[in-house]
Amino acid sequence: MATIILFFAICFMPYQLFAADLHALIIRDTPSKKSMQELLKQDTLRMEKALALIAEHSGLSLNLKSVTTDKFSITKVWKWLTESEVTEDDCLFIYFTGNAYCLDKEISPWPSLCFKRKKEVLDFEQLEKALDYLKPRLSIVLYDSSNDDFKNDPSLSSQDLKVRLDWADSRDIEELSLESLFTHSRGKVFLVAANPGETKYWDEKGSIFTRLFLNSVQFVASQDNPSWEKVIHTLKQKYSPLKLTPLTDVDTQINQQSLR
Repeated sequence: MATIILFFAICFMPYQLFAADLHALIIRDTPSKKSMQELLKQDTLRMEKALALIAEHSGLSLNLKSVTTDKFSITKVWKWLTESEVTEDDCLFIYFTGNAYCLDKEISPWPSLCFKRKKEVLDFEQLEKALDYLKPRLSIVLYDSSNDDFKNDPSLSSQDLKVRLDWADSRDIEELSLESLFTHSRGKVFLVAANPGETKYWDEKGSIFTRLFLNSVQFVASQDNPSWEKVIHTLKQKYSPLKLTPLTDVDTQINQQSLR
């Protein structure tokens, strides 16, 4: 009798108990200027709120860690990835806001992150190899960063750019068709706000690229047959007034059947 009860208890458990996870690591740079620190904090809070809503409306369980470059390290990145126990049904989301560096564009256009406390440099390729090893269902890496060579110092966008980009402000992500993007998609989405030698742009509300990304996700999720390719296409269109093209590497497929 006890065996029968246990069988029915397992079969009819709420499916949320078996839902895939959304593992999210948010890394915020710590520049010397306090005004810049406050802007990057806005990015962090905006992304934390968005990820919570995405998880809620995609049926995913959120595992979120938010850190700063002055208190984190490469070792702690690997430790977090290991302890998160990523499975083949999970979505892994890594977000960075701040300044990253293209160490040698002849070798790779992808920027590296600097963890200041230990003066460590995390190459993008190192991160990609770790994700390949973990094999999550969907890997999303978003760097809202400059991609310079230590010579360029990103500056506040001009008043003209602020006016032209007022439309870029993203509303809060509401309950949309987010499952196609975050629950049924498989593959990788790698995005950097700038190509080698380019800077990032922001205004008094924070970084432009982060808001454009969330705005593009929201727009595509409100349309028929949403996909990450459509998100990237929309993002590039919205980014074009800056005369910049984000660095992207996207390869995804949509599973018609739910993973849960």
